[in-house]
Amino acid sequence: MALLGGAACTMFGGLVLWKETIGGKKLEFVKTPKEIKDEIENKVFIVTGANSGIGKEVVHELARKKGKVYMACRDMRKCEEERKNIVLDTKNKYVYCRKCDLESMESIREFVTKFKEQEERCDVLVNNAGVMKCRKMLTKDGIEAQLGVNHMGHYLLTNLLKPCLEVAGKSRVIFLMNLDYRKGSINFVDLNSSTAYDPSIAFNQSQLANMLSVQAMANYWVKNKITVNAVYPGVCSTNIKRHMGVDKSISGSVVASPILWLLTRSADRGAQTVLWAATDQELETTTGKLFSNMKEVDIELGEDMKEVRKKLSIVSQYWSGLQEKEQLKI
Repeated sequence: MALLGGAACTMFGGLVLWKETIGGKKLEFVKTPKEIKDEIENKVFIVTGANSGIGKEVVHELARKKGKVYMACRDMRKCEEERKNIVLDTKNKYVYCRKCDLESMESIREFVTKFKEQEERCDVLVNNAGVMKCRKMLTKDGIEAQLGVNHMGHYLLTNLLKPCLEVAGKSRVIFLMNLDYRKGSINFVDLNSSTAYDPSIAFNQSQLANMLSVQAMANYWVKNKITVNAVYPGVCSTNIKRHMGVDKSISGSVVASPILWLLTRSADRGAQTVLWAATDQELETTTGKLFSNMKEVDIELGEDMKEVRKKLSIVSQYWSGLQEKEQLKI
């Protein structure tokens, strides 16, 4: 019994150490609390998809360090619940819930209009919200949901907020990124998946579209002192996988949950590189990069992506309603 108990304790300890290792760095391990607070306090942040997962953890930490945070969410009931918890825990009353449904161009425009009525500047925009490998759905504007929410919605939001980002000076935009962008291709012939729909292909396309937009915006906006970067948070335990088979199956979830616990990070750990990229002073002028585990990683794109990036930018401006067809520089 003693041997078995010792072996069990050793195994448990090993699992805990393994979990800690794959969890990745924490911001507090590389910076002092004062350094973190100095980089956050009194700045204005917007975080999409802020009522759960990584977005919620980002908001919570920003609030702890006395940032002024706008939670841009689709579900206002959930948003208000989480905001209440965050305010009570952090004693920071400058945390706000605002309606922003990325499936609706109208909702995005209304969010930006109301934000500008209350704030002149935005120091950091964190484009966190997303949908992953869902069944075929369309946004309110008729765009395939993964392309519409993950890319077009954030593309419109970011561009509409550009004046506020400019006012802030040395502002930042962060896109959360899945490494499946490397598997993606932009199918201009059937961009909206009208002819054929595969959840994985559509998701990968949306991720590649965001990566190309990160690079395009980084190039165009460097003169405006706005940096645009991407963050891969790692494989995290969040509800973005809610449309996938394992999460929908009770038996599959029971079998897979212990394995996934070992192989995934918590949302709190997934938020760490986002916070670092959004606030670290050493990254003040760094733009067009991809970060993971608080370090830069290579962006893997094909050699022919320059023309694809240019064409996608034109399509995104038109589909998001930023430009009329006659205004586009083709």
